[in-house]
Amino acid sequence: GAGETVSEDAAIAEIRALVDPDAAARPNGRAAASRLTARERDVVRLLVKGLSDKEIAAALGIERSTASKHVENIRGKLGVESRAGAVAVAVRNDLA
Repeated sequence: GAGETVSEDAAIAEIRALVDPDAAARPNGRAAASRLTARERDVVRLLVKGLSDKEIAAALGIERSTASKHVENIRGKLGVESRAGAVAVAVRNDLA
């Protein structure tokens, strides 16, 4: 009600819901990021540098298909449809 104290996070969530009604369905960047494995965080750092799946695989000493699967899992956990979306969430939430 009037004069009610609201946390900053709650206020931001409320504003986002007004501006972007679909926002509530997407995971919060920081919360989602906390679910990333250590290896996925390594992959995110390389994504932010603009590396391809092939380059990520070479840098981490893994198969290209494994790197691709990590990228797919990261996109799912961050609630984004593209590599660019994953990079945006990573940069916005200081993951890289």
